[in-house]
Amino acid sequence: MVPTLALCGLGMLAFAAWNGIHTRPAADEWCLFPRLEEAGGGVLGLLPGFYNFDNGRVTAAVLYGAYLSPGVVGHQVFAALLVAVTVGVQWGLARSVLRVLGWRGPRGLALLLAVTAAVLFLLGSTNTYKTLYWPGAATVHTLAPVLLAGAVWAALAARGRVGRCTASVYALVVGAEVGTLSEGATLTACVLLVAVLIARRRLLHERVQRFARCWTVCALVGLLTGALVVLTSPGLANRRKTLAHGDDPLSAAAMVKAPLEWLLATADSLFSFPYLAAVALGAVAGAVATRAPGAEPVFARCPASWWIPRAVVVFLVCSLGVVVISQPGLGYQVALATRIRNNYLLFYVVLLMAIGMMLGRTIRSRTRFLDGRVTRTQVLAGLLALCGLGFFALAPPLLDLSWDMRKRAVAWDRQSAWLHRQAANGATNLPYRPLPIADIPEPFMNPKSNWTEACAARYYRVKVLTPTWELP
Repeated sequence: MVPTLALCGLGMLAFAAWNGIHTRPAADEWCLFPRLEEAGGGVLGLLPGFYNFDNGRVTAAVLYGAYLSPGVVGHQVFAALLVAVTVGVQWGLARSVLRVLGWRGPRGLALLLAVTAAVLFLLGSTNTYKTLYWPGAATVHTLAPVLLAGAVWAALAARGRVGRCTASVYALVVGAEVGTLSEGATLTACVLLVAVLIARRRLLHERVQRFARCWTVCALVGLLTGALVVLTSPGLANRRKTLAHGDDPLSAAAMVKAPLEWLLATADSLFSFPYLAAVALGAVAGAVATRAPGAEPVFARCPASWWIPRAVVVFLVCSLGVVVISQPGLGYQVALATRIRNNYLLFYVVLLMAIGMMLGRTIRSRTRFLDGRVTRTQVLAGLLALCGLGFFALAPPLLDLSWDMRKRAVAWDRQSAWLHRQAANGATNLPYRPLPIADIPEPFMNPKSNWTEACAARYYRVKVLTPTWELP
């Protein structure tokens, strides 16, 4: 049943990746396309503007340039690339975790763990479009945690002095990249790394503590260096001046407001039913895995009653911190900004799996439950069924989103071709029908803000776009 579930999850991810061909530009892309063209194109075309005027995220500028340079095609292949990278990293991470734990499970267990984490992270959000399909948000808030997970994979897979030095240097580089890519992911990673530094003597075996300290310090140095580049950039100062929507994150008003916004965001996403699949699958892994002969210990014999409460507290600090630092840019919308939650959702999924694994070891130590009425095999079958139900619960929203994306793609292609033809013939004032999807900013959909209209007009090389409710 493990391979079957893994194939089901892979099928969902493959469909989600294929559905990316229906992604079309929206929101920030209306502005970024003309700016990239004016800068002469290329992957580095947006770099000066981002550092000097936008937000200082230089890595984000490079990644934006990479997917914008091919035009609309970059949007169409983005989701497939993100799915492939996420599954690949999670698969390597799962294999390494099972190895350092000294566990050996049935064929396909590591793949199922990786696929489940990827499905819940990419498709379990309350706004899958912003998590997976909108490159403007996914590049910053979805890709950043995956890059950090890749650094952890490198650390767990490192063997020998050369391997550990390479993993430490890689952590430094990835930390610097993430530090200049996403403030939320940087904060989450820094909190986690500090917690590991503090608790390493209790969590890790003595023989790996020195490497853990070196690797953690390298990652922190990279993250803080990248964050310093962003914080001292003229672009961030300009953004704070022109786009501030809230109080200073350290002000008393913000400190009172942030927990309320955080509670709303938590209630909206973290208690979703599909996330139970992470606990269920973790329990299955813990129950069916056997001890691999000759495995060298990496983790210390730390009771679950000690590390689980502390890990939950660390997660709460991470999620609350992301809300606090996001307030100045989003204001009252911070509880509704689903994209910022991706900065800590991957950690949440992994934490749920880890808790499930500890539950699974308890299940493994017993053969019958409920006064002998239920066998261990029945319990495991029920847990696998719960995992399957978690996948099934995410399928209808994905299908609905796919249908909406197809309709928008057809309408967008038709309207865009017409607007380009009219602009080439000398027209300067053209009608535009808004094509909204997934609460993404779209011209004429927000009467309080007209930046998308101006950028869309620049994109089509006309002076003015006027709203219409019929396609040309």
